[in-house]
Amino acid sequence: VTTEAVTDITETTAVSGGNVTDDGGADVTVRGVVWSTSENPTLESNDGLTEDGTGVGEFTSEITGLTGNTTYYVRAYATNEIGTGYGENVSFTTEEAAEFAGGSGTKEDPYLVATADHLNNVQNYKDAHFKQIADIDLDIVPYNEGDGWMPISIFRGQYDGDGHVISRLYINRPSTGNVGLFGRTYLAKITNLGVIDVEISGDYSTGALVGYLGDLDSVVSC
Repeated sequence: VTTEAVTDITETTAVSGGNVTDDGGADVTVRGVVWSTSENPTLESNDGLTEDGTGVGEFTSEITGLTGNTTYYVRAYATNEIGTGYGENVSFTTEEAAEFAGGSGTKEDPYLVATADHLNNVQNYKDAHFKQIADIDLDIVPYNEGDGWMPISIFRGQYDGDGHVISRLYINRPSTGNVGLFGRTYLAKITNLGVIDVEISGDYSTGALVGYLGDLDSVVSC
């Protein structure tokens, strides 16, 4: 079994495959690739695998569910009644994860927010314009463990939820004030955004959407 070079690498996907040149005297019942962030992945120890047909010959494999800016090792495999054989390790590195789904942060071209990580990156551009383009579930690591979500403070930009929701917001900061999805805002505008299924523990000025809302802030249809 040989492992094909990895091509078409993106932030979360890649393409590889293999070539089964000899079945060892027994029919190959399954073939594909296995991958991991550690060398020498196997069927028993891996971050993912494919099943791409049977028998000898070349095959192509779609590698999915990857993490951006991460090095992976992939090996082709073939299994028959005798056992499983593996090809050589081929390493590749995924593209760096984009901060947002698009946009430049201006009023005319807002940053597009589609994932929990995109939402977290709002922390880095608190004066910019944003538009949410998908519902976001925050019940994922690291936002659902330890202290939970770090409130966005002080937010001075504009955030348009565009009718979408943020669900399962978790914050466990009982001795901290200005706690919420947005901890504190100043001259900010937040519109068309829902926040549901929250679990929040904070000190003073605690809320689901905004902990402390200034007199000059605007929250509309939220």
